[in-house]
Amino acid sequence: MGKKALLAGAIFMGIIAYNCGGGGGGTTSTLSALDLYITDAQADVNPLSSLEVTLYSIDLCRDTACNDTVNVFSSNTGVTIDLTNLEGVLHYIATAQVPQEQFEAMKIEVAQSGTVVYDGITGSFSLKSGENVSCDDTTQRCSIVVTGAVNPAVNNKLLVDFDLKNFQLDCDVDQANNTVSCTVQSMVVVARPETPQNIANRFKFEMYAIIDPQQINAQNQSSFQWGNKTYTTRIGDNTICEIRDTNYVGPACISELQQFNTPVCLKLKLIGDPAQADIIQDVAKFEVKSPKKCGYESGVEYDDDYYEHSTNKREIKGMFGGINGDYITVGDKKFMITDNTYCEIDTEGEEDRYYVGKNCLTAFQNISPSTYVEVKYVEQNDEDIALEVDIEYEEEESY
Repeated sequence: MGKKALLAGAIFMGIIAYNCGGGGGGTTSTLSALDLYITDAQADVNPLSSLEVTLYSIDLCRDTACNDTVNVFSSNTGVTIDLTNLEGVLHYIATAQVPQEQFEAMKIEVAQSGTVVYDGITGSFSLKSGENVSCDDTTQRCSIVVTGAVNPAVNNKLLVDFDLKNFQLDCDVDQANNTVSCTVQSMVVVARPETPQNIANRFKFEMYAIIDPQQINAQNQSSFQWGNKTYTTRIGDNTICEIRDTNYVGPACISELQQFNTPVCLKLKLIGDPAQADIIQDVAKFEVKSPKKCGYESGVEYDDDYYEHSTNKREIKGMFGGINGDYITVGDKKFMITDNTYCEIDTEGEEDRYYVGKNCLTAFQNISPSTYVEVKYVEQNDEDIALEVDIEYEEEESY
């Protein structure tokens, strides 16, 4: 028998809040660059450990009905982003040239359904039509249109914040058959204009890249096209990568990546803001994803498991309890640190530190028991095996 689970409270689906400075103005031919990012200033959303949204387009509207629009992002095949991985992270998706004028609304088009991992079980969710939201069962897409003044000329960074903690997610969980099916009755999205100075030291940056592994040059650099820009990234000796649930470091990342003979989708965690396409971006970490998550169709038929293993990962958040041999404790649970565990220590105002394997235990020796920690893990042979540990000395500022 299934059981009902409810995440957050009842909030009208499709609400987008705008917080823009400056006044309006009429239509002008003067253009300014607008950098667009997806993020989520979430709180604890256990037992939800993954919710993937496929994004097709974002438009700024000159009228409240969105009959006269300026497109700032578009993908025919859609770009799929896991919202649960975006706390304190800006996922860059586009830079658009936008008229310097006031807009009256925004329209976001997303897929009507997506993938969730709830209580450790992989399943699906579907969106329902509601206030300001219209879903088309034929195209299987939903449009969210919300009125509100937007003036991109004032702030050239636009953060589209999917406020996951305020989603109303109703799930039927069948533990006996290991299935879950969810309905999103309420989706809250917040658009936040920012300046480069305001985001530089408050967020981490990531983006997708479609890379041909065979084209990585002798300097460990690879160029790729995203939108209307060309980017160059560099894999360094300390770059950490996750390929099919296994972590590697530096040169091993390149040799493992080159086992793929077709272009792959990489989720890149970058040292700097990826909107700066005219510099070489150093890669702190990357993960291999299915090409369709980048919106890329290669014509080569492989299932998702060829690129990324679909293990039933779980996630826990709490206070760090210390080290006991090869284990760390969080609350009343203990997690084994293996040679494959990836660890990240975030200190506000300092560069993040990354480790793999037993080096994590050495790095954790100076962590105080009151420190906030997130652990992604799997259950194997009656043990909780840590796949990823993220320790924050101070949590990101909440909005």
